[in-house]
Amino acid sequence: MLVVMALIANAQIQVEEAPQKTASTTSSSVAVFDSTHNSSPVGRKKNTYIGKEIFFLDNRGDFFRDSLAKESSNINPILKYYIILDKIYVPGRTYFDTRRMDFVTIESRNLYKLKERGTENIVYYDPELNNSLMPYKDAFSLYDVIWVSYYNYLKTDYIGRKYALTHSKAIIQSPLNGVAYKYNDIWTVSDVKVIKNNGSYVLRLILKNNSGNEITLSPKSELLVEKKTYDEYIKQYGSAMVKAAFEGDLKVGMPRSLVFHVAKHYIYDDFSNYSEAKTSKGEEWTIRNRSKTRYINFNTAGKVISWREEDTQTLRMTGKASVTTR
Repeated sequence: MLVVMALIANAQIQVEEAPQKTASTTSSSVAVFDSTHNSSPVGRKKNTYIGKEIFFLDNRGDFFRDSLAKESSNINPILKYYIILDKIYVPGRTYFDTRRMDFVTIESRNLYKLKERGTENIVYYDPELNNSLMPYKDAFSLYDVIWVSYYNYLKTDYIGRKYALTHSKAIIQSPLNGVAYKYNDIWTVSDVKVIKNNGSYVLRLILKNNSGNEITLSPKSELLVEKKTYDEYIKQYGSAMVKAAFEGDLKVGMPRSLVFHVAKHYIYDDFSNYSEAKTSKGEEWTIRNRSKTRYINFNTAGKVISWREEDTQTLRMTGKASVTTR
């Protein structure tokens, strides 16, 4: 049974238990933080975060009661709002941590002075210390927090948006939230919530189709394809070609814009293993994941003419499909 935790009326972030079946402030002197993205700003000058409100999903990193960071505290910030008041430089040192019952050596770094919303509670937060998921030094991890401005943006701009979904074979094998999937289903964002699943909290869009089925997806999910884009694909390339692309199947004559969805099917969201190169016939894409490498060749018009696969680990040829244009 879903349990909704009503938090605070202003910028209220909704939190639910997952069902059992589911597994901008600008200044010429500081970097601009685009608060419509739930990520750390590219530049991290002193005032970049100041005044921003965050909502904690996790307690990774360390929390201190004083700015000298003498000893970390058993603070549980999860599902609480904090305002970022300041960024404070702390020199490196060694101290005895009573939580770990051991000495801890830490390098010089920055702590963030936070004030809990609606209270006078002040804490000093080190987002990097002992957090393997930190993307940048001295930056907040998007795994730890939601920027409240980002949540408000999602609520305002995303509710009512319509999407088709790609990766259908993967979804058929492991249905989203136990819901059967059709490649041409259209899903509408009905809400934005924080979902608790297996002890962790994650920010999710709530989507429903015309049959009343409901699924949850990350706002950054590679599965989402805006309906207007999907409709344009159908208009330009026909439903059979679009269906093949959304199911991860290559076809001769498939344009690059659709092969992009096939590529995502094979490598999921890891485009660090994707590259392009010019050839005498046009262009070749190389797509790698842990198990295989796929090479896709295009003609000068940007349409598929051939492809082949190799085993990624041994580069042993495991199969080859090669065809010519008509």
